[in-house]
Amino acid sequence: MARSHGSPGRRAEPPGPRRRAAARGLLAALLPITAGCAAAADPRPSPETLVFSPARTEAVLTIDNPGDAPRSLARIRLDPQTPDWGSFLIVDRTIPTEVPARGRAELHLVADLEHFVTEHAPGQPVRYRPGRARVLLELDDRPLAVPLRFEAPPAVDVAAVAAGAGLFALLAGLVLAAVRRRAALTAIPWLFLVTLAMTPWGLGLCTGAIGSPLGLADLEQCGAGHGGVALAWLHPDAGLLLWIAALLVVDLVDWAASMRGSAPTAALRQASRRLALDLALVLAALSVSLTVATVDLAAIAGAQGDAWWGPIPGWSVVRLPVAAAIFVLAQSLRRATLGAGAREALDRVAFALLGTALFLGGGTLPGGDPLLARLPHLVAVLVSASAVLLKTAALFGLLRALDRWRSGAGARRWLGPGAVDALVLASLLHLVIVALTRAPST
Repeated sequence: MARSHGSPGRRAEPPGPRRRAAARGLLAALLPITAGCAAAADPRPSPETLVFSPARTEAVLTIDNPGDAPRSLARIRLDPQTPDWGSFLIVDRTIPTEVPARGRAELHLVADLEHFVTEHAPGQPVRYRPGRARVLLELDDRPLAVPLRFEAPPAVDVAAVAAGAGLFALLAGLVLAAVRRRAALTAIPWLFLVTLAMTPWGLGLCTGAIGSPLGLADLEQCGAGHGGVALAWLHPDAGLLLWIAALLVVDLVDWAASMRGSAPTAALRQASRRLALDLALVLAALSVSLTVATVDLAAIAGAQGDAWWGPIPGWSVVRLPVAAAIFVLAQSLRRATLGAGAREALDRVAFALLGTALFLGGGTLPGGDPLLARLPHLVAVLVSASAVLLKTAALFGLLRALDRWRSGAGARRWLGPGAVDALVLASLLHLVIVALTRAPST
């Protein structure tokens, strides 16, 4: 009789009890997640706390209803028992009385700055005091309270700035170290560094709610610096415009340098072609910006979090496939104007990072915000950052595959010198069509 692979003379334990024990353990682990998903299906106010400041005197309280039946709203008012209830105002002309099925209700509030001023001496900065209040409401006869908080301008958090700079240096160092295996860096890769510094790895990190599920409005509020930090080292409101400026500066520097080379005619032709392709890239990016009415990279990525139809995500590659195709083709043709080596690789990484934010929704998932809202906040942040990395790697691979296809004889026939002019014209016409036919999302 054959022996088991265990200890000599010992009979192997039947797998049945072990499998049942593992199943019970897995079920016990999934119960909290299931409960969290069920709770997320109920309407709830978002953000959980509205934060105001001298730079943000207006805020919107949203109540999303994922269900198939409308929910009633009643007795919406400011709590007179709170100390600063008279310093806030509900400005809606019509107070909502229900949350429509698979829709949302909004409540707009304003903080009166004058009520929070403590000192305003001539020639001196205005000093403010913190304040607190609450909004009370009834959702299907269930009482709810949403805290309101006014914050004075915070001092610069040196530790947070240093941590962000250290993380940026680590990411840049890892990429540069990987590229150095192929060729030595001959110049500072400005475009790559600018792109990496402004890449949004998510909507925001709420430092006071690491273990709690949070909605889209909470993340946006934290990303704006109210109760959290942005998940980007640099997060200017005009991030896309600054990236375009950096791209054009690099192109103009190359164009000027081409005239000083040993073969200025050929180099100038290549630099001019690269400048035209970058113009097509910029026009494709601006068409995405028009649809969401912002040039903030984090806001552009976050605006693509809603589902487009069923399980299909609302990413710009689905909503604006022509712009996405122009972006990819222009970048592939641009590759032919650069030599192989470090700069080509870093430029490819920079365009893949930007394309992820513009056309693939950044850190959003196909399930949209409701999927991330069911996870603990820290887990959701890690999932969003991982999604950015995976999408960037996929887009990087697509661009390299397109390069290999373009190197074939048939592709060279279709993507000849006239392709650059055609691509610029197509990008311009597409931008005009988008501007005329698409209303900005709200």
